[in-house]
Amino acid sequence: MTKMRILVVSNYYPPQFVGGYELACRDTVAYLRERGHEICVLSSGSGSNEYSIESEQGDFGELVLRKLRFIDYQHPSFVNKHKVEKTNYRLTREALQSFSPDIVYFWNMQFISLAPIFAVQQASLPRLFEIGDLWPKAYLKPGWANWCKRQFKKRLPLAIGGTLDFGPCIAVSNWIADEIRQSYRAHSVSVIGNGTSMVKQINIDHRVSERFLFTGRVCPEKGVEVALQAFAVARKSRPSCMMSLTIVGPIEHSYRQRLIQLITSLALDSCVTLQAPSTDMASIYQYHDVLLMPTLTKEAFGLVVIEAMAHGLAVIASNTYGPAEIVEHGSLGVLVDPNNPGDIAQAIISLVDNPSQRVAMGRSAYQHVNTHYAMHVVKNKVEKKLIDTAQKGVA
Repeated sequence: MTKMRILVVSNYYPPQFVGGYELACRDTVAYLRERGHEICVLSSGSGSNEYSIESEQGDFGELVLRKLRFIDYQHPSFVNKHKVEKTNYRLTREALQSFSPDIVYFWNMQFISLAPIFAVQQASLPRLFEIGDLWPKAYLKPGWANWCKRQFKKRLPLAIGGTLDFGPCIAVSNWIADEIRQSYRAHSVSVIGNGTSMVKQINIDHRVSERFLFTGRVCPEKGVEVALQAFAVARKSRPSCMMSLTIVGPIEHSYRQRLIQLITSLALDSCVTLQAPSTDMASIYQYHDVLLMPTLTKEAFGLVVIEAMAHGLAVIASNTYGPAEIVEHGSLGVLVDPNNPGDIAQAIISLVDNPSQRVAMGRSAYQHVNTHYAMHVVKNKVEKKLIDTAQKGVA
């Protein structure tokens, strides 16, 4: 098998992360290292422009350079953007020279500018993009005026810029693939979802189908408030059921206080628990019966959805975007209108009233994820795409 030197570029890299995008990057690095590839990760120091170290060794033996700078979008200015672009261009060129990669693997470029991409383009090195959200929209805004600005910038003698060659790409879902083709002229796009670790065996017959779980970033766009409203309706409809809802994930203090007030107003204090992020999510999944994930945002994929399914949970998820591509309605879970608390409440009630249906969904969900989204299945496809792209070289 071909062994390669791969430079991974990402705005964050664990333990600094925002969500599933960065965690998927870590999982991919772990798999590629296990397969014998040499990896260098070029990232930031969690967005701090004061934080810079020469290098560190990651958990999987990868070299990690936390040097890239962030554009200050709180106080945007031409000077700040230009300085960040110049610095990140230089740092990328230095990484290319010191590491000599066979291919550069771009992940989330938000905040760190397009300068690292232009550095690689100008070095004529093979590259692959992993698109797990629509970060390109921050740099490639539509419209005639924005196009003119980009054209003008190309001609400035000291500016970092050029024509972005957006491809080859991996998109985590079909809708993301369609979006980047249509909006950003991405080419050579392959759809490869995220992967998850599988438990060897699930034992779900004993579950009572009344323990609900909401996990991930706890914020308005993830639909946690509509989930609470729906849960209150369902609980009122089935007062004899001992339903509970656990909300697990990072949450800002002000939003936590807002949720506590909502929980109290809905008379859910006795059955809803807010819990900090856990390093033992496997135990949390195993304790619960159903994942409740009515996200309101354009979810690129839905990592927590496949994680829950990998532990035998039935899923109630939004009938749009990434989750709708994963969950087959009626057999693997229930798809709902995330803007309709009544629709979500009815889905909750249906699984409470039909525990055998919930168990069947959990089993089918486990098998589906094991077949299509198990870590080795997904990352093997990624590895092949990397090797194929490197061997083809730059067109």
